[in-house]
Amino acid sequence: MKKLTIDEVFSTSEIDSKRIIENYKDNINLSSYSSLVELISQGIYLEDTFDLIRTTDRPRIIILETWLVLDELLKRTILKGIGLEVLIYSEIHILPFGFIDKLELLDKIIQSEKNKKPNYSSKSIQIPGSMLTSMLKDKAFFRRYLEYEKEYYTQEELPNSTIDDIENPEKYRFVNETWLDAMQDLPKGWKDMMRKINKARNLASHSIHEDKIYKTFGFNGNDQLETLKQFCLSILSSLTGYKH
Repeated sequence: MKKLTIDEVFSTSEIDSKRIIENYKDNINLSSYSSLVELISQGIYLEDTFDLIRTTDRPRIIILETWLVLDELLKRTILKGIGLEVLIYSEIHILPFGFIDKLELLDKIIQSEKNKKPNYSSKSIQIPGSMLTSMLKDKAFFRRYLEYEKEYYTQEELPNSTIDDIENPEKYRFVNETWLDAMQDLPKGWKDMMRKINKARNLASHSIHEDKIYKTFGFNGNDQLETLKQFCLSILSSLTGYKH
């Protein structure tokens, strides 16, 4: 998925940009996007993909285009979840290459993190080591400081022991809370849908027999092409929040 510049995004008319934004579903979790430009960029890309899926009569094209979006979506979602979205457009690759490997990694992160305590690091008091050294020279002042710190943590309903954070970091999430909320809102059966698309993609890439693609999903009859189109459009729409 190409990263567009601000000028490229808004080279379309203001009405087009507004239409693209309005085409996202009302319940989309905007925390998944780092900027309005990114939101519009993805909308433009998805519209092109949706149009191609609607107009082609080749099931292989439908599957390959759907798979490409999902593969990119997996990469972006994982990197944002672990706080490394800066690498989305980087030449540095730290994630598994395989589609299923990325899918399993995302699921593992979600399952592991959802049962942990919320990550309060954004509200915790951070004191530079050199400042802490200076504070320790005045024992009376440092004791007063600890009392104020405890009061602050109590008011904010945060873990009031910095020591507990240090000794048991595995108890707390390392992912962003809003990101995890978005993951909890994924449609039921999303992993199975992705696995089916990946299986069909392998067939589309290595076989000339397009009927095998339909069989992967159990589609048959005269309307199997249209059924496949609607199936893929629905998957993309449900996972990206963009109306098709």
